[in-house]
Amino acid sequence: MYSGKISFTDTGHTIRDIWTYFIRFILDTGYWSVYATETATGGIDTYTAISDVVTATALDTWYNLSTAGKLLNYSAADGTTTLVEGTDYTIDTDAGKIKFLTGGAVTAGDSVTVTYDWNRTAYILYSTGISGTEKIYIGFRPYLDSGGVTGYIEPKVYKLWQAGMTFTDTTLGNTNPNGTASFALWSGDTSIWLFVNQQRVILVDVIQTNYSSCYVGFGNRLMMPHEYNYPLIILASENTGIDYASASGDRHYIADSHIRVYCKWDNSWVNQPSIVPTQVDTTPQNVFHYPAGVDRVLFPLYVDYMQLDGVYYAPASLQASEDTITIGTTNYIVFEDVNRHAWNQFMAIRED
Repeated sequence: MYSGKISFTDTGHTIRDIWTYFIRFILDTGYWSVYATETATGGIDTYTAISDVVTATALDTWYNLSTAGKLLNYSAADGTTTLVEGTDYTIDTDAGKIKFLTGGAVTAGDSVTVTYDWNRTAYILYSTGISGTEKIYIGFRPYLDSGGVTGYIEPKVYKLWQAGMTFTDTTLGNTNPNGTASFALWSGDTSIWLFVNQQRVILVDVIQTNYSSCYVGFGNRLMMPHEYNYPLIILASENTGIDYASASGDRHYIADSHIRVYCKWDNSWVNQPSIVPTQVDTTPQNVFHYPAGVDRVLFPLYVDYMQLDGVYYAPASLQASEDTITIGTTNYIVFEDVNRHAWNQFMAIRED
């Protein structure tokens, strides 16, 4: 299991850089593979010509290019020598990586210029789950607004996938009403956390002191696999928008998400299901206080016959976002409900 954090400063990065980190991090875990890709539509920055200089410190080693997904019309040159794909190098156009091959024209220490067109691409990712026998399909599509300053990642989940389908396909039982969920991005100061395992992806970021979050993939089913085929769920802070600067309306963290959809045990899609316990008692009376040295209690979160994997309700006084809770040998990171931080508006996410 993998978790990680990266911070971007107000200068020197773009929404494309954040998207590259996001998709490359997921693929680098080895838990998810690219099942299909599709040219993204809407917004701006569909094609961009890019030139990277890569130092081949060693051969037969993968090097990151500045951008991931999807790379088109690529070429590589070592000085005035045009390199041959398959002989001198191999390239991963989904993850944005290049490897220089032993026996080719590149010598260790050479500087190689790689040019390509970046295509803003939707990804359909596939995993066999924690058991190794599941078939889990999730999708992500980047969107950039007309100014290129803000954007979002649009998530999807699918029961099944086959050749010829599209990102928004509703065939094969994929009629889930999750077209409004999104995860806000910004080209200013921001930090992003990713929590990835074999069955789900969790994202959190902080933009101008406001925390956005998103959960995509399987939950832990509370039934036998043959009784509950597709424990798929999406929880998100945003409603297909880039309103990262407030905690108004439906903007909430994933422990109390108002933008949510899941696949029920009977294979039907349900929009706006209740999350237990955060959406059961809206007027809690008792404050949880844990003195120094007293073990914390984290409360599992449930949607019908499914438990969220690695996300817990963490009510307590005397805590703040980005605090770490350690229980045994496992760490959990605390996040508030966007910018609400009363004692009962915190969640904790397990570091995978």
